[in-house]
Amino acid sequence: MTWANKKKLTIYVLVIIYAVIQLFFGKNNPLPKVSLIPTNVPTPTTFIGEKQTVNVTRVIDGDTIEIEGNIKVRYIGINTPEIYHDTTGKKT
Repeated sequence: MTWANKKKLTIYVLVIIYAVIQLFFGKNNPLPKVSLIPTNVPTPTTFIGEKQTVNVTRVIDGDTIEIEGNIKVRYIGINTPEIYHDTTGKKT
């Protein structure tokens, strides 16, 4: 390898190294900077209020009841089949 070829190879390698450094550390880096400190942490939802004792007047199905005052209460997180089924066999 001649002196001129070594000089060209050295220049090419330095240009590639410079380009890689600019790609990762340059001011025009398209990658956004990520903050490691969370700024908006959601808090769990809890019910805050008075506890009430009520009478159940009717069970509508496995996850719904009716309490005093004709108020329907549906349990969240419970998925049960309906009590009353269509007896005609037709699905709507």
